[in-house]
Amino acid sequence: MSGVSQNMITYIETGKRTPTIKTILKLCNTMRIDPASLFSRSDDDKLTAKRTVLDLIERYM
Repeated sequence: MSGVSQNMITYIETGKRTPTIKTILKLCNTMRIDPASLFSRSDDDKLTAKRTVLDLIERYM
Protein backbone atom coordinates (compact mmCIF):
# COMPACT_ATOMS: atom_id res chain seq x y z
CA MET A 1 0.00 0.00 0.00
CA SER A 2 2.86 2.38 0.75
CA GLY A 3 4.87 1.65 -2.36
CA VAL A 4 7.80 0.52 -0.20
CA SER A 5 8.97 -2.97 -1.15
CA GLN A 6 8.70 -5.87 1.27
CA ASN A 7 12.46 -6.32 1.00
CA MET A 8 13.09 -2.72 2.08
CA ILE A 9 10.71 -3.07 5.01
CA THR A 10 12.55 -6.21 6.09
CA TYR A 11 15.91 -4.40 5.80
CA ILE A 12 14.59 -1.54 7.93
CA GLU A 13 13.16 -3.93 10.53
CA THR A 14 16.43 -5.83 10.81
CA GLY A 15 18.61 -2.72 10.87
CA LYS A 16 20.34 -3.50 7.57
CA ARG A 17 19.11 -0.25 6.00
CA THR A 18 18.21 3.19 7.28
CA PRO A 19 15.05 4.57 5.68
CA THR A 20 15.05 7.93 3.95
CA ILE A 21 12.69 10.64 5.10
CA LYS A 22 10.61 9.94 1.99
CA THR A 23 10.30 6.25 2.95
CA ILE A 24 9.41 7.11 6.55
CA LEU A 25 6.69 9.46 5.33
CA LYS A 26 5.29 6.85 2.93
CA LEU A 27 5.08 4.26 5.71
CA CYS A 28 3.63 6.69 8.24
CA ASN A 29 1.03 7.95 5.78
CA THR A 30 -0.04 4.40 4.95
CA MET A 31 -0.29 3.43 8.62
CA ARG A 32 -1.89 6.76 9.53
CA ILE A 33 0.61 7.63 12.25
CA ASP A 34 2.40 10.89 12.96
CA PRO A 35 6.09 10.63 11.93
CA ALA A 36 7.02 12.55 15.08
CA SER A 37 5.98 9.51 17.13
CA LEU A 38 9.04 7.71 15.73
CA PHE A 39 11.39 10.31 17.19
CA SER A 40 10.56 10.25 20.87
CA ARG A 41 12.90 11.51 23.55
CA SER A 42 12.98 8.68 26.08
CA ASP A 43 14.07 5.08 25.53
CA ASP A 44 10.68 3.85 26.77
CA ASP A 45 8.91 6.03 24.20
CA LYS A 46 11.21 4.71 21.47
CA LEU A 47 10.47 1.09 22.37
CA THR A 48 6.75 1.78 22.41
CA ALA A 49 6.94 3.52 19.02
CA LYS A 50 8.98 0.65 17.57
CA ARG A 51 6.49 -1.95 18.79
CA THR A 52 3.59 0.07 17.41
CA VAL A 53 5.19 0.42 13.98
CA LEU A 54 6.15 -3.26 13.80
CA ASP A 55 2.61 -4.28 14.84
CA LEU A 56 1.14 -2.03 12.15
CA ILE A 57 3.51 -3.38 9.51
CA GLU A 58 2.55 -6.95 10.40
CA ARG A 59 -1.13 -6.06 10.28
CA TYR A 60 -0.87 -4.52 6.80
CA MET A 61 1.45 -7.14 5.29
